[in-house]
Amino acid sequence: MVEESLELRDSAKEQKVDYSKELILIVDDEEALCEVVCVMLDIMGFKTNSVNSAAECFKEIGKNKYTFVITDISMPGMDGLDLIRILRKQRPELGLIAMTGYTKEYSYVDVINAGANDFINKPFAAEELEAKLRRVIMEREMSRELSRLSITDPVTGLFNHRHFFNRLREEIPRARRQNHPLTLILLDLDDFKIFNDSKGHLAGDQLLEKVGNLINAKIRLGVDSGYRYGGDEFAILLVDVGGESSISAAKRIADAMSQELGVTASFGVGFLEPGMSAEDLVAATDERMYQNKKERRVGR
Repeated sequence: MVEESLELRDSAKEQKVDYSKELILIVDDEEALCEVVCVMLDIMGFKTNSVNSAAECFKEIGKNKYTFVITDISMPGMDGLDLIRILRKQRPELGLIAMTGYTKEYSYVDVINAGANDFINKPFAAEELEAKLRRVIMEREMSRELSRLSITDPVTGLFNHRHFFNRLREEIPRARRQNHPLTLILLDLDDFKIFNDSKGHLAGDQLLEKVGNLINAKIRLGVDSGYRYGGDEFAILLVDVGGESSISAAKRIADAMSQELGVTASFGVGFLEPGMSAEDLVAATDERMYQNKKERRVGR
């Protein structure tokens, strides 16, 4: 049994499952069982805490960023199934595992329908619990990766066109609620088609990737966001930045493209104004980019 558990942990390490990033809350009215399960999980490398009722669980969940709740089903007051139903609505990202010693009273289907990820019967061995936790973690990470890929441009590593409009429609009402400026920058690489035709699509993709890396390096990750808007067009959303500061930011990015990558770009800077929709902001910014391109052509 110990050897099997060690093999499972070795396999988890090979697949880069870091148990230390998980914080698990045990909910059971039997304090002795809570202690045993906490020790069991601590040995595996998980971080744990325990409470003895659903009411205590809600308080604890509000104070710490738990990734899992493992709850007994049969408890005084609110039972585990009702707790799971509420937690699933309040915290959809939580891993939820139900445990019970009354296997005849609760079916696997009942537990899953309540919103749990899995179900375990008491008494259980450490490796059985670890296997269930590991499976939920792997499924969660796979789901996150698929979600990330669905909004990411595969060439540049920036967000894609579809996510651009979704994010813009989220940021506009947020900016209005908080009375903060919101700026859109659009950039269009100069003569990219000529570059692509003369040096080939592989070189073109490599250049686009470098542009994507440069944009991410020049913006505040987690605050601002960069997008591949079209073939050789890029968009940047600057949150809580407006006026001359945002124009300077666009110039710095365009200058860095020229100096570091040897490619020039026309750009337009648009500011969210009262009554503007997402489409209005894009159209206004696109018009400024087109004007910048026209002026630069005249100046050549």
